Amino acid sequence: MSWPAWPGCPRCWPGSTRTRSAGSARTTRSSDDPPEELLGTVLGLADARRRRNRWRYLSAAAAVAAIAGGLFAGLSSATSTTITKTDVVSAGVGKWETATGTDAATGVTSTVAYSKELWGSAFQVLVDDIPVGTTCQLWVVHPDGTETEVAAWTTSRDEGKVWYAGSMASTAGAIGKFQITAGNKVLLTVTPT
Repeated sequence: MSWPAWPGCPRCWPGSTRTRSAGSARTTRSSDDPPEELLGTVLGLADARRRRNRWRYLSAAAAVAAIAGGLFAGLSSATSTTITKTDVVSAGVGKWETATGTDAATGVTSTVAYSKELWGSAFQVLVDDIPVGTTCQLWVVHPDGTETEVAAWTTSRDEGKVWYAGSMASTAGAIGKFQITAGNKVLLTVTPT
């Protein structure tokens, strides 16, 4: 039996087993429990509501976690600072000497610091006005014209502040001059004094 959509108590609905008419005695149902159909429908609706609310709460929690993660990442990257240290590192017992030069054609400026050590020579090179992402090499040109590559690096946005290190064995020969190249192109030649 399906129950009509009547307001009020189910016992008072027309057609129910419990009816009341004026001047008649009340008839009672055998049980005060609601019919099984009604109980199953009510429990099914309550279960559906719980499932719907559970997904809403999980979705809200995921959104809050995503927003919090984005805020944390954004704030930490906005407040971080990079410090570039520009110290020339001591190579050992030798005394550092420097040679500086600028090439008018390429606009490249460089300072080469070098030190004679017991094992060979140590180098530090500082360059400026080379495009970012350029792979460069520092060469020692010996008095007899032979060359030895002593350092290589790729330029970045902090050029003019970073010293690049290199070295050369003592068996390579004396230092005649320095060349800074990119590929096969000479960007700058620096002659020590």
